Amino acid sequence: MVDNDELKERLLIFRDRLENASGVSPSDRGLWTSLMAEIIAISENKQLSNNSAQLGFRELWKQKSSAYEVDHPEIAYTVRQVLDMLAKMGI
Repeated sequence: MVDNDELKERLLIFRDRLENASGVSPSDRGLWTSLMAEIIAISENKQLSNNSAQLGFRELWKQKSSAYEVDHPEIAYTVRQVLDMLAKMGI
């Protein structure tokens, strides 16, 4: 079972990779930062406001991960890990 500490540790790794990646636009950095904050809030509450919001949230993460696959595979890999952790947490 994944816990909040493991998730936060993975998000820190993700943030470090994002900060060190060249070619990531400021708007994408801002989006990722807000998504990470949302994940932390969600993990503490263990839910999103509704099921469709959860699907939209996960879909956005998947889409962004796919967009980074070629130029930033480490970021894409870490995003997939975060998504897997959320699924294991029931989020």
